[in-house]
Amino acid sequence: MQKKSNEYLKKVNTSKNTHRIIAKVIACLSLVVVLSVFWCLKLTGITLAGEAHCGITEHVHSEECQTKVLICTLKEEQIKTTVEETSITDEIEQQTQTTVQSTTTAHIHTDECYEIVECELTEHIHVESCYCDVSADLETSDDWEETLAGIKRSESTVENVISVAKSQLGYAESTRNFEIDSQGVKRGITRYGQWYGNDYGDWSAMFVSFCLEYGGATDVPVSAGAESMRLEWNKAGLYKSEKAFSPQIGNLVFLNSNGKSTADSVAIITEIKDNSFTVIQGDYEDKVSQVTYSLNGEKIVGYGVLPEQSNVSLLVDPPEDSVSIALTTNFANSMLTSTDRFVFYATDSNGSTYALGGTGEAVPVYIDDNGNIFTESAMTSELLWTFSRYNNNSYAIQNVGNGRYLHPFYNGANDNGITTPGRWGTSVSASGTGLKFSHSAYISFDSVNKKFAMTRTQSQNVTFNIGVTRQCAVWFDGTNGGMMSYGGSDDRSVEAYTNSTLTLPTEWKSPVKYDYTLNGWYDVTNAKYYKPGDKVIVTGNMVFYADWIASNYDVGQFNTHVDDDTVSTNSFVTTRVFDYNVLFNVLSETVDVNVDSSGHHETWRLLTSGNNPYNNQPTLNYIFRDWDKGNEDISYPSNHNAPNNPTDAGAVYPGLYSDRIKDLLFNPETQIIGKNYLGEADHLFQLCLDKTHDHYGYYYYNSERNAASFNQTDGRFYVYDYLECTRDSANNGENGKYSDFLPFNSPYVNSNGKRINTYTYDGDDGRYAGTT
Repeated sequence: MQKKSNEYLKKVNTSKNTHRIIAKVIACLSLVVVLSVFWCLKLTGITLAGEAHCGITEHVHSEECQTKVLICTLKEEQIKTTVEETSITDEIEQQTQTTVQSTTTAHIHTDECYEIVECELTEHIHVESCYCDVSADLETSDDWEETLAGIKRSESTVENVISVAKSQLGYAESTRNFEIDSQGVKRGITRYGQWYGNDYGDWSAMFVSFCLEYGGATDVPVSAGAESMRLEWNKAGLYKSEKAFSPQIGNLVFLNSNGKSTADSVAIITEIKDNSFTVIQGDYEDKVSQVTYSLNGEKIVGYGVLPEQSNVSLLVDPPEDSVSIALTTNFANSMLTSTDRFVFYATDSNGSTYALGGTGEAVPVYIDDNGNIFTESAMTSELLWTFSRYNNNSYAIQNVGNGRYLHPFYNGANDNGITTPGRWGTSVSASGTGLKFSHSAYISFDSVNKKFAMTRTQSQNVTFNIGVTRQCAVWFDGTNGGMMSYGGSDDRSVEAYTNSTLTLPTEWKSPVKYDYTLNGWYDVTNAKYYKPGDKVIVTGNMVFYADWIASNYDVGQFNTHVDDDTVSTNSFVTTRVFDYNVLFNVLSETVDVNVDSSGHHETWRLLTSGNNPYNNQPTLNYIFRDWDKGNEDISYPSNHNAPNNPTDAGAVYPGLYSDRIKDLLFNPETQIIGKNYLGEADHLFQLCLDKTHDHYGYYYYNSERNAASFNQTDGRFYVYDYLECTRDSANNGENGKYSDFLPFNSPYVNSNGKRINTYTYDGDDGRYAGTT
């Protein structure tokens, strides 16, 4: 009994020690796990810093958010036990029995007696997709078409496509609005994906498709994928293999980054050299980039040959074969005033929509998602009606186009008409959101003959929906509000209706100062630019300024030029020539427009901060002045700040000159409103070999000694051995000692010596008029 008790105690002690060791090991491992998880979360937090948009709070369960709940039904209690312990003494060889009284526990709560209850928060660690903002960087057609404003269009589709591509350089896909695909690749939303309808797709082919569409190549296949586009171009007979074709500027090149025979990207060739070519490529390192490839490179799969077309592409695509005439609305008696014009239309059982014409004919019309009513009819005025009160119970409803009156009147069995030349009254009654007409008869729809007719059966009376438009004045001002000396051009209005489609004039009377060509129209009211012949939707009373450029930049030679003193410097000096007009200033100004049928007046105000209305970009705080006008004004902006209201002479006065202004002014690739790049020119600079002169050893142009003119065809300047000045500089200080640099003005014959104030001439069409 004693021996058994000793063995029992040894086992108990051994078991307790083992449990202690296991507990310590588990505790250490737990610490390692906790620290590892913490470090991983820390790294993730560093990587995914920023505002999460998933809507879930980030949380990781830990002991701090756990609760232990006792689920054991036993109570803890202690009892006393007696253990007999026998000891042996060798010396006396006898046993001694000792009774030891100790306390043991019948039940102690262990971990198994508790249930761990987690906190109510969902365990969530932000991953990359949590940081996507689906509302960021969204664009509409108005947004991306603004990036095309001011592009110089030509009759060459190739040139137009390249111009569109160049206007997109630097555009990058969104880093805030994206998707993570099944391969874990992050794909940002792009304007080209939004345009095509594949927001987050690979977009090199969609970029090229965008350039083709807006460049006017509307009869070639487009696609969202490079390989599918290659196959479509091959099917259309527009594809050439890499080995059997020498590429040209404007061709598409199909590429594969791994040298395979299928295309994974496509680009537009813009430059070709001996052994390489340069392209504009979308989705190259997530942006629109210029990239150079070897002509013999393994990445080339083949080429697409863009067919040349003669049609001039449009900056903004108008409705193809139809024009907008009115905007749909719900009928109310209060709208029946004499100031508005109305369209009445109904839909038949087949879903076709017809408007009521001036003699009762049913004219097909179409309603877009915005409620605009379009028609292909050339007689749009015969779809418009006016209201005037006839008596207390009816209205005289007159057709704008032919003057007839709507009058469903029964006047015999053979009389099925619903209009009359005489002024009669017709009753109007609301029917849902539309209206019905009646007098002694009603209006029915003859679906066979596609016309509206008189009926005596009230149940056949047609319920018409209604569209409304308002007569307004659209002004075309070739003088641009009297700015930049554009005197002598026409400033006149045309009658139009809101929501109607207006084709902009393709020609306009030139100002008298020079012979100008109409390059475009600027919608002052809505801050948009159009090309001549473009179609626009009339928004109300509007004002358009003409975008003038010189008809000819070959100024001519009317006197001896100093060829002996000027030399060719084009091998080491690049001289680029630009022509700017007053419309460049819309990048720095805003305008208040006061316009009606009697006239218009615009008050221009300089923007020293904020965005300009034209392209919604930060103001340049920079304006041109027309010193030739005599009063230092070009746009009459009020509230000039000091840097933009100079008292000393000069041609251009900015706020602060910046890289952005430099790019807009002097980069030939940057096309913007009011700017015309004319090419490079030579022979402007003279080499000074006079050792006594401050300019000795330098190439320079001295406008105080030499007049100069530009000849675009020759690609050069002509420098003269006399001075030239405008009336402004002739009267400016010290008897007008300063000459003007007049590269676009004719050099009139000089016969009055070298004194600048003795030969200021009035020119007539660029020729000397003989006036001193």
